[in-house]
Amino acid sequence: MNAQHYRSLLPRNDQRVYDRILESWKNKCETVVIEPPCSTHNRIETIVEYVAFDHPAMFHVDYYHFEQTISLFYTKLTFRFFHSREQIFKAERDIERWVEYVSIHLPIQARQQDKLWLIYDYIARQVSYQERGHGLSHTILGCLPQHGHGAVCEGISKAFKLLCDVANLPCIIASGFVTNNGRRERHAWNMVEINGVVRHIDVTAEIIHAQLSGKADQLSFLKRDVDMQGYQWESQCLPVCA
Repeated sequence: MNAQHYRSLLPRNDQRVYDRILESWKNKCETVVIEPPCSTHNRIETIVEYVAFDHPAMFHVDYYHFEQTISLFYTKLTFRFFHSREQIFKAERDIERWVEYVSIHLPIQARQQDKLWLIYDYIARQVSYQERGHGLSHTILGCLPQHGHGAVCEGISKAFKLLCDVANLPCIIASGFVTNNGRRERHAWNMVEINGVVRHIDVTAEIIHAQLSGKADQLSFLKRDVDMQGYQWESQCLPVCA
């Protein structure tokens, strides 16, 4: 499983656009100029979402809303950042400390599955499902202690992927829908690879149980496609969990 899974789904020309957007975001640039001009607006929306899913550390970008200007010579994308440059740098330091704290509690010689479990259990016990203002709940920042350990499924799945990436555990974000009590809602969770086998992990679904009992269980950990009853996703975008 590729850490940049969604980039690997794109044709070469769209990968060029992806790389240009990612470079600008890393450099804290709100404006991205792509030469020569690129795809349609709908295609650009897909590429932007793919960059955000592959790179959860790009917490400062409101990738849901952006302006697009197309000329004969270039395409210009203008994004809105949730934070000032100073706030971004401070938040990046907070993230580094958080990642370091979690990493030192992962035994070096532990099996991949055991490391995945430790990350899963930690987030499930520490993070509450709650919406916060200013976009924090949809980013990894919502999961940090400095920001109250509160996030929605998108922020939770991004935090899980970030910690897995740092621990060299193959992980991607999965996006689709889940139906609960007859209500169909958008949802995000994760998929991981262990010894060539891909499985689903939904930390958000485990949070209530983990916080009531003090520890996570196996209900939403390492599931096959057939076990994901009530979930829907675009199968052409995600690997098979047989």
